[in-house]
Amino acid sequence: MTGKHGGIEHVLVDFPREILEKLMIGDKVLVKAFGVGLKLLDFREIKVMNMDPHFLEALGIRPVGGRL
Repeated sequence: MTGKHGGIEHVLVDFPREILEKLMIGDKVLVKAFGVGLKLLDFREIKVMNMDPHFLEALGIRPVGGRL
């Protein structure tokens, strides 16, 4: 899951091309998730919602000059 749109039933999911080619309208997908928010200890004024900490790490966002 990469995000959500308009409510709890509308999630944005990214699949590899080989999986996308096999999916059909009406297929069911189970999304397992954990947590409801993320606290950035060095940037307490930033509130991160609905994001897996591993995904944030994968984005490679790094502080520069004390700013994120």
